[in-house]
Amino acid sequence: INVVIVPRANPDGAASGQAATANGVDLARDHLLLSTPEAQALARLASDYQPTVVLDAQEYAVPGSYLQKFGAVPRFDALLGYASTANQPEFLTKAAEEWYRRPLLAALKGQGLTSEWAHGTSADPADRKVAMGSARPEIAPNTQSLKNIISLVLQSRGAGLDRLDLQRRVHTHVTAITSVLGSTAQRANELGQLRPYIDKEVSALACKGQAVVEAAPTPAQHDLVMIDPASGTDKTLSVDWDSTLALRPLKQRVRPCGYWL
Repeated sequence: INVVIVPRANPDGAASGQAATANGVDLARDHLLLSTPEAQALARLASDYQPTVVLDAQEYAVPGSYLQKFGAVPRFDALLGYASTANQPEFLTKAAEEWYRRPLLAALKGQGLTSEWAHGTSADPADRKVAMGSARPEIAPNTQSLKNIISLVLQSRGAGLDRLDLQRRVHTHVTAITSVLGSTAQRANELGQLRPYIDKEVSALACKGQAVVEAAPTPAQHDLVMIDPASGTDKTLSVDWDSTLALRPLKQRVRPCGYWL
């Protein structure tokens, strides 16, 4: 397999310790408009190399909103997810789950590391909802899936911890990335056939049925195991949970026959 590594997608944001780029744009949500040079560079990379699988390796914030809202601290070594947006081919979701996420769970468990679905919560203290990523198409995993790429997300427990538990955090990333590379090598023949097959399948949908213009996650309840900051013991919370495993169409239109670019 060929492996392309982007060592740091947002160097200015990393240097200043924030998610935004130097011009104040949230890079994570700039993969449709491409208003930043960083997003433009990533889009060119995808266009030049036509990847079959993309892994977005990040860290998630430990102190902050969860402590303010729930009086608890996140405990999972890794948060895992994959693209989930309207109109993405169903086979991409199946491949992401069966070929990648399930082996990832086993690899992490084998090293004594814990994991959960990738999720987040807003900075609004009154909003106690927890969301599994976003269904909107402009975030990187979803934009990539609409290009018929298997798109995975890995977040280690790290942002805001400085060098605390650094060895364990690095070990989490190494374990997870090794699993993704191993799954890709194991499925190399099938992956080589995947992109042409899905490209053809999507093209055949022209003029047929409905295309979803806007979709939303499905409200649910979910038990999150966190850490009680006072005692250091586990604390299980039942939270309102926006699930992107099932999306609700909000707006639809007749699927076009093509686009004039």
